[in-house]
Amino acid sequence: MRTKIALDAMGGDFAPKNLIDGALQALLEESRLEVVLVGDEDALKESLLHRSYDSDRLEVVHAEEVIGMDDSAAASVRKKPNSSVMVAAGQVREGRADGLVTAGNTAAAVAASLLNIGRLPGVHRPAIASIFPTMRDKACVVLDVGATSEVQPRNLLQFAIMGEMYARFILEIDEPTVGLLSIGEEEKKGSEVVVETNRLMKEKLLKFYGNVQGGDILKGTTDVVVCDGFVGNVALKFAEAIGEMVFATLKREIRKGFWTRVGAWLMKPAFRRFRKAWDYSEYGGAPLLGIKNVVIICHGKSNPKAIKNAVLVAGKFVSEEVNRHISGQVAGEDTGR
Repeated sequence: MRTKIALDAMGGDFAPKNLIDGALQALLEESRLEVVLVGDEDALKESLLHRSYDSDRLEVVHAEEVIGMDDSAAASVRKKPNSSVMVAAGQVREGRADGLVTAGNTAAAVAASLLNIGRLPGVHRPAIASIFPTMRDKACVVLDVGATSEVQPRNLLQFAIMGEMYARFILEIDEPTVGLLSIGEEEKKGSEVVVETNRLMKEKLLKFYGNVQGGDILKGTTDVVVCDGFVGNVALKFAEAIGEMVFATLKREIRKGFWTRVGAWLMKPAFRRFRKAWDYSEYGGAPLLGIKNVVIICHGKSNPKAIKNAVLVAGKFVSEEVNRHISGQVAGEDTGR
């Protein structure tokens, strides 16, 4: 049985070309996938001319509007019901697709998912999970990185449960450990929400490590790190800037002399592996956890490789039944309302 993914083909800085290229690459790599390209029908069909693809596995659905990267999400999803992200989310709601992938406006993607698809039963707030590279040559899942800025302890507990399921079934970590982001390792450090969340997690989670600090994310102290969306988004943008700064600094220093260029040539394989670890396109996109169907939100600058990997991850999310596991774990926790 094939999995069908609705792709917001007009979302992102390089739409529709990168979206189409990524979709076609995903179809070549995974025979059990189908893709629905949602956007301007004429533009999409023109872009598909002279392309080789299986027409039985690729469909085009028209959407006459686009929500821009700078548009207000709350207003746009209501003012533009025929936008590509809304129509794509509608495909999921109507059962015509199993999941949604978009590289468009993140806030609009969250709003469209909540309005057209809805939350999993028992889930109070959705969370965006992002993968960070670490010193231990393994990934760390950080959530939330932008969906919910104001949280209660029960929300953070559910984020931990969702992040644990994502790490287990998508990253294939057998027994993922969970850390709570705070300003100190001690149980009483942090805001009232963090202190109460620490107590809840100690009671409810088998693999709760305790409080972790910002540096522990890149150290790989735990497999999952939980925080509110405001803090998580700041951490994500800071980590992206660190990667860019490191690459820029290395290039500048390498160009300063003959022997540094020779050394750099000898170190090329190591540099390539280092760049790959920091390359967001390797991970495709960030899942919006807590929604009834899989939703993957990609970087606005996503290249075809990132889109391909996002579609593949969305397919794996469906085949591994991650939402069923999340629902089962959430139902088993008396987290309150």
